[in-house]
Parts: sequence; structure tokens; C-alpha cells
Amino acid sequence: MSHSMGHSSLVEKLKQEINESYATITITELSRKVATNVHSMRKLFKQATGMTIPAYRQLIRMNKAKELLLQTKNDLLTVSDKCGYENKNSFSKAFKKQFGITPTAFAMQSLNNVENTNTLQK
Repeated sequence: MSHSMGHSSLVEKLKQEINESYATITITELSRKVATNVHSMRKLFKQATGMTIPAYRQLIRMNKAKELLLQTKNDLLTVSDKCGYENKNSFSKAFKKQFGITPTAFAMQSLNNVENTNTLQK
């Protein structure tokens, strides 16, 4: 196996671990799971993706939050908890920073779009 292949499979393994445990996984836990020291792991991930591990994890968390908000049975507290936030205020700030809209406004906008689509189909 070539050296670069080893690096790309390590990065893919990191992405997989983050995708599966985005709410709770830490840098230390990641390094243990892929059997690589933290410094090397961070450097390889950044070189391969152009993103830091925390930035990638945040992106995954926010995309999951959007997905959960689109499911109308999820309230803000449930979504923030499932995405690994200690409280809904820090979740709301992070969501607004990422998407430029509050999670509540996003959910309302999405609900209105669904209702409008349903009305148009009748």
C-alpha cells in the first residue's frame, strides 16, 4: 500500500468516526480510534480536506440539526441535545452563525414551504 493511500484511508476513517459520533466524539477519542497521535491526525486531516477536525465536526452537526429540524416532531431542545449541545442557546448561536438564520426560523420556513407545496398539489 502506498503512503498516500494510507493517509487517505485514515482521513476516510476519521470522517466515518465523526459522522457516526458527531455529537460526542473528542479529538483524543478520534486519535485512539485511528491509532494516530493527535498532532499527525490533525495535520493529515487538514491537508486532505482543507478543514480542521472541529470545523468538519461542526459542519456535520449543523447538517444533522437541519435534518432533525425538518422532522416536525423534534423540538429545539431535542435537536440541540441530539447534536451534542449542552443547551439550546449555544445551539441556536452556532446554527445562526453557520446558516444565517435561527433554528426556529429555519423550522418555520421549512414548515411553511411544506404547507405551500401540499396546497399546490391539491
